[in-house]
Amino acid sequence: MENHAKYGEMIYAHTDNDLYVNLFIPSVLKWSEKKLVVRQENNFPQNSSTKLIFDLAPKSEINLKLRAPEWTNASQISVSVNSKNMNIPVDAEGYINIKKIGKKVILSK
Repeated sequence: MENHAKYGEMIYAHTDNDLYVNLFIPSVLKWSEKKLVVRQENNFPQNSSTKLIFDLAPKSEINLKLRAPEWTNASQISVSVNSKNMNIPVDAEGYINIKKIGKKVILSK
């Protein structure tokens, strides 16, 4: 049996410097230790993209790890950082790794 109320618990996860985005659900994350606020916006299922907007303290270093959903073809996923298209492969664990995040990251199919 699915428990839809639990979805919010795993939208985001983190280690010391890695921020994992596991689910694509409109939400806000406040990570006080890193002085980071992330707002996720999307309009699924009408549009197959999600937008992450970052408010990050200067000189903070965060590695962003976006889960590549299994239902997508990894070769068809596009990522843009600050409106610049990036060609980033999906790693063996199923994540797209972005070392230097900007103000706005968009993941789309």
